[in-house]
Amino acid sequence: MEETLCRTIVKTKDYYNTWIIEDFRRVKNEKIQSSEFSGTTDISGKRLTWSYEYAPAYESGNIYLLSKEQGIKQNCQTIIENFPKPMGGAKPGLLGQPNNLFVWALHFCDIAKSLSSDGSLMLRFKVTFLTPVSTHCPAMKHTPLPELPLSSLADNFAKMLVTKQFTDLTITVGQQSFRAHKAILVARSTVFAAMFQHDMQESQRNELTIVDVEPKVFEEVLRFIYTDKVQGLPQMAHELLAAADKYDLARL
Repeated sequence: MEETLCRTIVKTKDYYNTWIIEDFRRVKNEKIQSSEFSGTTDISGKRLTWSYEYAPAYESGNIYLLSKEQGIKQNCQTIIENFPKPMGGAKPGLLGQPNNLFVWALHFCDIAKSLSSDGSLMLRFKVTFLTPVSTHCPAMKHTPLPELPLSSLADNFAKMLVTKQFTDLTITVGQQSFRAHKAILVARSTVFAAMFQHDMQESQRNELTIVDVEPKVFEEVLRFIYTDKVQGLPQMAHELLAAADKYDLARL
């Protein structure tokens, strides 16, 4: 089996432009256009010119990126560095389309906070030209994926039961006590979940007493809850079946 790889690299070139609109409050309801800026893309090296346009809208001013050049369709992304980013971030578009490229919506409340002491509005733009470049590699032999190791989940849970690490519950069965993890019991048994969710005294004290199950049987019940396995099934099959019904452990 052979596989052909194609890698697409996007090369970028950044430009930083500053546009200051003096006495903004007087002109905020007018359409305004900046002077022209220029630069080259990273690949073609062709020089481009562009400008910005402010157009008033309801409770905001919209900023557009313009280019008068004919036959130019250049991927680009523009952000205004000194204003909050819009929901979803800045979206790339094509410079040179018949319609102006929308850049940003500036809410008037944000503009008011950004005005300088003399009432000027400063907009700091970052324009990024994006040029995808595809590079083809020759055919290569298929390398099989490495085999995944066997799951150790049951062993890890068994270790937690044996070491009693991070246990938060004491279960007393006859003369024997067992330490367990409340979250594991709740996840595995709807009966235990009901006990702890109804704010019972056992839940508050993190202690539980069981009187109708033998300690050796309950030990295997715990083992099953943690590992899905039991030991000594032939010797206590009836007792384990009763415990499975009591604690809603269908697989047991």
